[in-house]
Amino acid sequence: MEFSRSADISESSERERGWVELNQLTARSAAGVSNFDVFREAECIKQESRQFNCDAGSALEQSTEAEKEMYSGLADKLRIEIEEANVERVFIDLARAKAEREYTEIKAQREAEAARFDRKIETTSSKTRSLSKELNAAKELEAELMATYQDLNALQNEMAFIKVMERSSENKRLSDKLELASSQAELEAARKELLSLREEGFKLMAEMDNIRGESIKIAEEREQLAKSGKKREADLRSVNSNLHKAISKLELAASAEKRAGAIVANLSTALQQLQSDVAVVKREAELTNQEVSAIQEETAKMYLTIKFYEERLRDAAKELEAGKELEAVALEQLQTLTESTMRERAMAALFCSTITLSRFEYYYLINHARSAQEVADMKVAAAEACTEAIQAREKEMHFLKAETTRGTTS
Repeated sequence: MEFSRSADISESSERERGWVELNQLTARSAAGVSNFDVFREAECIKQESRQFNCDAGSALEQSTEAEKEMYSGLADKLRIEIEEANVERVFIDLARAKAEREYTEIKAQREAEAARFDRKIETTSSKTRSLSKELNAAKELEAELMATYQDLNALQNEMAFIKVMERSSENKRLSDKLELASSQAELEAARKELLSLREEGFKLMAEMDNIRGESIKIAEEREQLAKSGKKREADLRSVNSNLHKAISKLELAASAEKRAGAIVANLSTALQQLQSDVAVVKREAELTNQEVSAIQEETAKMYLTIKFYEERLRDAAKELEAGKELEAVALEQLQTLTESTMRERAMAALFCSTITLSRFEYYYLINHARSAQEVADMKVAAAEACTEAIQAREKEMHFLKAETTRGTTS
């Protein structure tokens, strides 16, 4: 009996060691699986961090290049508009100077022609006044000649009457002859004076014809001067219209220059705003770089931790291999022990109706379900904690991506 009890004790102790080794191997395999999951998640986070750094850098470079191209295009366009406005202003200044010079020349020429025309009119007026005076004198002389002619006719009538009276009286003939001689002398003088007056009248008529010709010439010259004056007025109006056009163009150029100045001011403010935005972007980029460097440091730390866990995982894998080997040995021993126990129990059952169990087997069978449930709960809790950590890390990475994207777009 003592020998069988010692054999039962040794068998039960061997069974307890086998079950303990089996539980240790099971726990090690579970820890190895959890370490492998952590390593895989860390590798995924590392790849996401690298991709995030690349995306942030490329987005920042693209936004900077696009802003540079936009503002360089605006500056070139504004420079071209300013050059065109300057060229147009130079042409307008030249046209204005030419128009002013032509206006001055036309004004001086018009004043000279007006003075010459006034002088001609004055001389013609003086000639007309003198001729009108001479004409009046000729008319008076003609009236006197007519009176003299009438007197001459009266004398002729008297001479006829005297001839009639001669026949009546010889005494009167001598006196009448004397009177006739004197009358003939007076008549001859009157005829000579009449001829001279007629010659002077012809001369006056010739002078009047000359005056009429000069008046016609003066009228023609006046008409030509009026036509030339109208032409000069038309030229002056065209020059004035051209001058007004040039002034309007100059005003347009001045407004364009003002607009260009306003555009330059707006561009300067836009450049200042761009510089401030670039400074803000640089600060945000520096902050992003700092965050990225912090993430890189964390990634490096995580990488070191992952390497540490990899080493531990390799050690655990080695221990797992060794545990598997020990497990295989323990399983073989357990199988051998189980077979021997089953044989012993079968042999004992032939002689006894009860089966003897060791205390370890008894408590193991009772607590097996409870320990299995606790191990399962621990595994579930570890998996949930790992999942929450991964989700928190993903939220943090998405938040950093959103911050970087907002910084590059602004």
